[in-house]
Amino acid sequence: MSVRSVTVDGHKATVGCMCVYDLVHAEEIPVFVQVKHILYHCGRWLVCGMLSYASRFDPHYHVYCLKPGVEWAVLEVGHGVDWQNLSLYKLNEERVVVLQHRICNMKAQA
Repeated sequence: MSVRSVTVDGHKATVGCMCVYDLVHAEEIPVFVQVKHILYHCGRWLVCGMLSYASRFDPHYHVYCLKPGVEWAVLEVGHGVDWQNLSLYKLNEERVVVLQHRICNMKAQA
């Protein structure tokens, strides 16, 4: 079964939104996934999406400028590094995401 939006344990996923998929390096640069499909498979809600990489941070607008990747990612709803629906915007011909807070890599701190 495929849907456009789902909420699991308080974590909402919507087709078209961006979520933080992973953090790169000690600088904790976010890697984003744009949700393309939400599927129910074997009792689990899965998100399939395309990865996007932060090319730079614009402190004036407080946005990450993105360059699209060609890789697909599949993960369970709520199992990303930071699961919140983020909107994708266009600013001066660049794709950008507003991230209002810093994301820490809890695995590296353990």
